[in-house]
Amino acid sequence: MSAALIGLNVCVAAITLLGLGYFARVRMPRPPVGKYEPPDVLVVMAVVMLAPLLYLELPRTAVAVVFGLVLCAALQFTLAPLLGGLGAALLAVLAVAVTGGLALADRTLAVLVLTDVLLAVAVVGVATMWAQSGFKSVHTAWFAGLLAVYDLLATGLSSVMDRFAAQVMGLPFAPLLAVTRGDPPVALGLGDLLLIVLFPLVAAKAYGRAAALLAGALGVLASSAISVLFATGTLTGAFPLMVVLGPVIVAQHL
Repeated sequence: MSAALIGLNVCVAAITLLGLGYFARVRMPRPPVGKYEPPDVLVVMAVVMLAPLLYLELPRTAVAVVFGLVLCAALQFTLAPLLGGLGAALLAVLAVAVTGGLALADRTLAVLVLTDVLLAVAVVGVATMWAQSGFKSVHTAWFAGLLAVYDLLATGLSSVMDRFAAQVMGLPFAPLLAVTRGDPPVALGLGDLLLIVLFPLVAAKAYGRAAALLAGALGVLASSAISVLFATGTLTGAFPLMVVLGPVIVAQHL
């Protein structure tokens, strides 16, 4: 398990650096959103809170289809500035189709790796779009703080996220950066990964390169610290990472 935990945090660090590089070099088309306000953060939070409850009521095949469509769209707009709209669409559809085909062929390892790669690209694109379209440090701090409370309730004090993880584990396009699917799996949730990648980008925009590097380092450090607790046997079940990461982000903003 220790090797898997190290691999997970190496992946998190690599995706964080990829996000910073993409953010610095690529200008994404801005969606017509004007500017973000606190109510917008509450709307995003409502979606985050309700989505797992909805997915728990759907058949696993339907969940995989929904995730696949969302991931395909995210891949397209992430790759469009690099490949053009048509090229990005073709590559996104091909990548999703290949991953789905491998899942039908029961190639579990290949599906795990491809899902992680596609998820990493999509997270970098979504984080960059938010940061470049007006999502500020204060919005990220509010988002992280609210997610910390939600994660404590949904993961630490109830079984919602445990049941959700069991529902999506092993599916193609699952919203988990997974290294293993054991019991417990070595994986990081999509929301956790998005916040780790997002905050360095808004910090770079608001405060400069040094703040961005500090934010990235502290995000990876928070994930690594929890991994150490798992490696030493102090933690054995699902842990709400946002309970640690949320206050770290809020403190940096303040």
